[in-house]
Amino acid sequence: MDINAVMKHKTALDWAVGFGQEEMVHRLLGRSAIPSAATLAAAREYLVHHPECRRKTERIAVALLAVDVVPGTDQEPGMGAGNLA
Repeated sequence: MDINAVMKHKTALDWAVGFGQEEMVHRLLGRSAIPSAATLAAAREYLVHHPECRRKTERIAVALLAVDVVPGTDQEPGMGAGNLA
């Protein structure tokens, strides 16, 4: 099974971030899921709809940014860093 397969225009990582599933995000990243700028956008969107979950969303963003994805680009991991805000 391809951990980075796309389902309905999103990867499993995008779905996990979009639903605020912190543990699943860590599991997917641990299995070499590749985050993209769209993944960070999903974290931002989750925060907009669930402001009470700011700390959890920030922990998710930190995990994504540890793989060095630049927000607003389709840049591959390892090529830079950004922030959630």
